[in-house]
Amino acid sequence: VRVTRSPLCTSFIRLKEGSFYDRLRQKMNDIVSLGYTQKEVIKILKSYCPKIIFSLTTPVDPKNPYHKQSTINKFNKQISRILIKNGIIINDLNSVISKNIPEYISQEDYIHLTDKGSKIAAISVANAIKKIL
Repeated sequence: VRVTRSPLCTSFIRLKEGSFYDRLRQKMNDIVSLGYTQKEVIKILKSYCPKIIFSLTTPVDPKNPYHKQSTINKFNKQISRILIKNGIIINDLNSVISKNIPEYISQEDYIHLTDKGSKIAAISVANAIKKIL
């Protein structure tokens, strides 16, 4: 992956081994496997990019037998407090997708985004990025 970094870390990524993106991906894999604290994760991410946008976990359809919206809400609330405290921008995809769950969440598995849901999420992500440019 070949990455051109800007001051805001909005980058064009092209496939090529040994790049910044590969190093960041490996670091993130290390973070997950080594059990870093949230504070340590934030510090590592900020060392790569001073402006971070975090998208909250999207909702599930209430018909999903394996995941509960109440658990997602608790996670989003907990992580939001940490993000705000550390000056990280929050993109609330949960609220965006919750506006029309039957249309935006697959009615086959009740968890993945439909094509319309993906488009709405992409617009939300693009708008969050535009705000910091």
